[in-house]
Amino acid sequence: MALEVKPWEADTDLEMVWKKIKEYKQDGLVWGENFKLEPVAFGIKKLVMTCVVDDDKVLMDDITDSIEALEDYVQSVFVASMNKL
Repeated sequence: MALEVKPWEADTDLEMVWKKIKEYKQDGLVWGENFKLEPVAFGIKKLVMTCVVDDDKVLMDDITDSIEALEDYVQSVFVASMNKL
């Protein structure tokens, strides 16, 4: 699954945000090892990251809620793509 995380400010340290997001651990959730920064507008970039989720163990709301809890840094979270096996 690919997630797009948009910050409030252009000067937000998105690498630090990525590290904070990866601190969230749950059985059935594996975070990707890397992230990308993609331009949004006005110098703001979004954080694009991946994770693998076991649907039987993890709810998408749990993941997005944990990211949105970083409310000082994160404006929004969007599920950009999801593949099921």
